[in-house]
Formats: sequence, structure tokens, C-alpha cells
Amino acid sequence: MVAFPSIGVLKGINAYKAENGEKFPEKVLIYRDGVNSGQYDLALAEAETIVSVINSEAASVKMDFVVVQKRVTTKLLQVKNWSTDEVKIFEVA
Repeated sequence: MVAFPSIGVLKGINAYKAENGEKFPEKVLIYRDGVNSGQYDLALAEAETIVSVINSEAASVKMDFVVVQKRVTTKLLQVKNWSTDEVKIFEVA
């Protein structure tokens, strides 16, 4: 179930590359809306899976994840250097 978003993102990055002289985008922003507090771990797992898949194909692409929770808070997730060990989470009230 978690692998499907990564396939879509990979297809999008490869389509960008095909249209832009075989160059990958510098940065990709993924906006994940409608996440309730019980689904936050799933959204984090999706982000880690996307990073892992994209890292194998396009390691130079930087990615930012925005996770919006329903009626609670907005959480911004930024993954740097393609290492899931370097995940930073920022909260905005």
C-alpha cells in the first residue's frame, strides 16, 4: 500500500527529466493533505518509502514533504540529503 505513492512520484520525476533535457528537477514538494492524527505514522512511512525509491533513481533531487492534519496542526516534514536518518519535523500551530 505504501509503495504506490513512490511509484507515482518516480513517474513524475522521470517525465520531468524527459521533457527537460534529461535533467532531474532540483527540488520536489509533496503536499499530503487530510491526514488525521492516527495516520501520521503512515504519512511518515510514505515519505520514507518515496525517499528510498527516488534515491535509487535520482539522488540529486531534494525533497520537501508537507503533511497537513485535519483540524489539529500542520506538520512540515523535510528530508535532507536523501538519508531517512536525517528526518526533521517542524510543527506550525
